[in-house]
Amino acid sequence: FTGLVLPYMDTVLLTFMKGVESVAYYNIVLPSAKIIMILTFPLFNLLSPIVMNLFHKNKIRELSALATFVYNNFLLFILPIAITLFVFSKEIIILIFGAKYIQASLALKIYVLFSIFLFLRIFNFTFLGSIGQAGYASKVLWIGAGANVILNLILIYFFDYTGAVVAIGLTFVLMSYLTARHLKKKIKINIDYKQQFKIIGAGAIFLLVAALLENYLHFPWKLGILLEGLDVLGVGSIVYLSLLVAF
Repeated sequence: FTGLVLPYMDTVLLTFMKGVESVAYYNIVLPSAKIIMILTFPLFNLLSPIVMNLFHKNKIRELSALATFVYNNFLLFILPIAITLFVFSKEIIILIFGAKYIQASLALKIYVLFSIFLFLRIFNFTFLGSIGQAGYASKVLWIGAGANVILNLILIYFFDYTGAVVAIGLTFVLMSYLTARHLKKKIKINIDYKQQFKIIGAGAIFLLVAALLENYLHFPWKLGILLEGLDVLGVGSIVYLSLLVAF
């Protein structure tokens, strides 16, 4: 029940506090940023039966290795996509919804950054549910719902629909933290912090390259935005992977 209510709670509060125009901007941001989730959901569908199989066979070492692999490498795949969406936030909104909604681009940038924690939250929930910890995951959903209401009441008042985006983003962070902490109590996860810093550093260079290319690449037709994005993703990924290999 909570999992169904949570995505709509901020919309309801936004409607009452600021009106339908703010809701329209907010509902532009969420589907635009969910491109990352569309690309990763098939992985979660594969993950659940694998984890359940390992858990029922009591293969704790393999479960630990799987969770460790995901934690140490998820940024490697998520970061290039997130950075490309971050840089092309204005263009994405113009392409899909029109130029009159361009002011929602800042909120989209913020949501894209928080989507990294959305990925972690979904992974943790999937993993916990597959090892018999669905009850704790449900508890975290209720905690997240309560936190989301409080954050929305404060942030929507001051920052309108952008505040709603920050509220749901902070809720993702909270639920990711709580589920990660509980997961680490059940299985050993060895996080390679050196690798994480290396990925983040390479991602910063990717962001610089993407921002420069976005300023210089301009295709004259409407769907040229897609080509620009693919070019930036391609060139940036080459630089990104080269840095990771080099260092």
